[in-house]
Amino acid sequence: MGYLVFCDTDELGNITDAYAGVNIIPSRQYDYFFYMPNEIDIMQYKVDMESRQLILK
Repeated sequence: MGYLVFCDTDELGNITDAYAGVNIIPSRQYDYFFYMPNEIDIMQYKVDMESRQLILK
């Protein structure tokens, strides 16, 4: 089962707001969406601004 991550970032790629879970529907538009194969601790990640990929800090 996949893990959905919706997030907003600052100009450095640090996650400022996130909504994540297995079976979720966000109530607003987010800057980024990621589909992960397993649950993650979103606080350990950031968005690489060049590749627009979720990476470990």
